[in-house]
Amino acid sequence: MPSAQYQLWSDIQEIIAPAIFWPRRIRQNFWTRDLPHSDRILTAAFIWINGLNPEIYYDCCELKRFFRRGSLSHRHFKQLFGYFHEGRRYRLVMACVKQTLRMARQYNKNPRKKPL
Repeated sequence: MPSAQYQLWSDIQEIIAPAIFWPRRIRQNFWTRDLPHSDRILTAAFIWINGLNPEIYYDCCELKRFFRRGSLSHRHFKQLFGYFHEGRRYRLVMACVKQTLRMARQYNKNPRKKPL
C-alpha cells in the first residue's frame, strides 16, 4: 500500500501534469523546506495557473513537515492565493505569472520537446 505522501504526490501530478513536464525550479520547490519569498511566489503562481487547489498543496506541505497551517509560510501562501482570487495586481507575482505562462505556451507549442 503506497504511503500517504506518495499518494498525494501522485494526485498532484494527476491534476497538473507529470512532474517531468514542470519547470525544474518548480519541481525543486515542491521538495524544498523554507522557500525564500521569490520561490513562494513562483510556486504559488504555478499552483494557481495549473488549477491545483491550494488546500491540496497545504496538505502536501504538512505531510512533508515543511510548514503547519497557521505558520508564517502558510499565511504567506494564503495571502498570495487571496491576491490571485481577488485579481489584485502584485508586481512580483505578475512577473512570475508571466514567466509561468510563457513556459506553458512553449510546452503547448511543442509538447515533445525535452521537459524544462
